[in-house]
Amino acid sequence: MKYSPMQAGASFNVAISKRRSNRHRSLEGQPVASRDIDPQPAGANSFGGLGQLSLAFKHFNPAHCGAYEAHAQIGLHIMSKNLRCALALISTVAPLSAFAADLATYPAKAAVVVPVPAFSWTGFYLGGYVGWGQISTDYDSTISIPSLGSASSSSAITRDGVIGGAFAGYSYQIEQIVLGAEADIAFMTMGDNRYAAGENFVTAHTNFVGSVRGRLGYAFDHALVYATGGLAFASADTDIPLTAISINDGDGTRWGWTLGAGTEYALGDHWVAGVEYRYTQYNTVDHSYSIGSPSVANVAFSQQPNVNQVTARLAYKF
Repeated sequence: MKYSPMQAGASFNVAISKRRSNRHRSLEGQPVASRDIDPQPAGANSFGGLGQLSLAFKHFNPAHCGAYEAHAQIGLHIMSKNLRCALALISTVAPLSAFAADLATYPAKAAVVVPVPAFSWTGFYLGGYVGWGQISTDYDSTISIPSLGSASSSSAITRDGVIGGAFAGYSYQIEQIVLGAEADIAFMTMGDNRYAAGENFVTAHTNFVGSVRGRLGYAFDHALVYATGGLAFASADTDIPLTAISINDGDGTRWGWTLGAGTEYALGDHWVAGVEYRYTQYNTVDHSYSIGSPSVANVAFSQQPNVNQVTARLAYKF
């Protein structure tokens, strides 16, 4: 008798069902521990149909090979489909699990706060200043007449005006202490000083002034207070018009000292504004000349100029 594939599959399932029913009836009434379970490898019923295939080998009939082959192909197709689904599920879940593990292993870092650096006064700078200036000259004169003796007089002449100039320097900050050096040169608009000496008068004119100074300050971040002092110099001319005498003190340079104080404030990283006061005193210079020809008298006088100034400053720090 010939069987179609569908009839062979149906007879295969009926044979399996009958065998299971007979076995269950033979086990009824026996203790669970005494029941003899067919030894099967672990997982024999996995992947749907493997257990049935193992039982079918016990009842194998070569005449039914066609039916067995068709049924086996159906089982393998189902098993292959289930295997592909399982692999797809694993490939989807595995990266998510690894990503979750990474999140647990590497917690989010806190935002980094970058501190704002404090302003530093260290560096070179260039600038200019302008303000009020006052020059005061002390004169002491003595007229000597050989047959009559001598007479002395003293006076001071003061003139106000505008002073303006340029400066350059370098500062170095150590914590809040600021050390530095600065040089400046300036011009004044005070005009001439005129002083009567005997029957004549003396004209004194200052062309320019300058200084080379040290600075010592204390910084409050962008603010600075400081003291300054050092060497001062001036270019001065002294004339006696009625005698055609011009006295330039050798090379016309007066030396002296200067002392002052000031405050500055940094407007940013580079621009610095400030106010400064200084007092400058120059050395005393003595002059003398004769009256008449032949000389009937001798005039001697001395000059000591000094300068007060208050200026506003603006500098660029590199």
